[in-house]
Amino acid sequence: MRKVIVVKDRNVERRLTSRLLRRGMVVALVEKEEDIHKSELVERAQVVIVRGSDAAKG
Repeated sequence: MRKVIVVKDRNVERRLTSRLLRRGMVVALVEKEEDIHKSELVERAQVVIVRGSDAAKG
């Protein structure tokens, strides 16, 4: 089962990604929710982090 997390703050995104990778989880980062189904790598991920509009700016 894959979890999708929408993150709006870039610092939160970095900390969350680091924490999940340390636990041995496969993480994918995407810019938009529409990109979730486009990549084979995203299909393999256990957790998908979607960058919100604020995270893309800064």
